[in-house]
Amino acid sequence: MTHAEGGGRQSVCLRYLIAAVSQVYGSLSLSDQRALSNLARNMSGAFDAAFSSWSVGLGIEDELNDLRQAVGLQALKSLANRQSCLYLDYKRMVQPEVILHTLESETYVHTEDFFFRSVHLSTECWCFVALHQLASALRLASSGQWHDAAALMRHAALVIEYMGMNISTLGCMNLRDYLGLKVEIEGTSG
Repeated sequence: MTHAEGGGRQSVCLRYLIAAVSQVYGSLSLSDQRALSNLARNMSGAFDAAFSSWSVGLGIEDELNDLRQAVGLQALKSLANRQSCLYLDYKRMVQPEVILHTLESETYVHTEDFFFRSVHLSTECWCFVALHQLASALRLASSGQWHDAAALMRHAALVIEYMGMNISTLGCMNLRDYLGLKVEIEGTSG
């Protein structure tokens, strides 16, 4: 399920985000620019840490560097160096068009609702990845395959760390964003 065509530009959702950020970044307040910059730094850094040991690319490396550049950060060389490798078929595995359809087809009362919802949904997806890896590690350890079990546990720990950083992206929402949302969800989140 690997291919070289399309390389590290396979996520329609990341392209959508990059276009939106590029369009408004210069007109944002300094604090909002810093928040977006931190989001891009944390997202790309965590991704790089979690997947740098893989022998194939995930298929979004170039787009993560595009996002970094949209907020004035330098590209990560470790992501850029993967241009010559094979990539997993990200579109087939993740189906980003389904996520984009959620944005385009549903009506949100507040503009931040989609952001809030998508962060929670993606965190839940990462949680399933970590749980699957931990269950596989347990099976391997039970059969005495300690090295493989340890490798899976190490990777699950990276995924959990990435998952924690992913949910922290809600930190780029400001009090103005949360006010309407908090009234709507009546303190049930979290």
